[in-house]
Amino acid sequence: MSDAAPRLATYEDLFALPQDVRAEVIVGQVVTPPSVLPRHARAAGAIAHLTRGPFDQDSDSSARWWILPKGDVPLDEPDLARPDVTGFCR
Repeated sequence: MSDAAPRLATYEDLFALPQDVRAEVIVGQVVTPPSVLPRHARAAGAIAHLTRGPFDQDSDSSARWWILPKGDVPLDEPDLARPDVTGFCR
């Protein structure tokens, strides 16, 4: 009898889920965290708004960041997180 290694979830597994399902791949497993509470959502929105101002100005071609509410962040293979606020250096 052989112990086959369990299959690790991938980014494609997230695409196979219905669009309204919020999920991440953590330690190779699909995880569906609970919905955020209003207080948490307001805090994430405030953080995105405050950081977007000095770092992400679309009218300023010298702006070097994209600040996004939600976004996929690849971690070490195969993990993929979806934090509330993300910043990407462009």
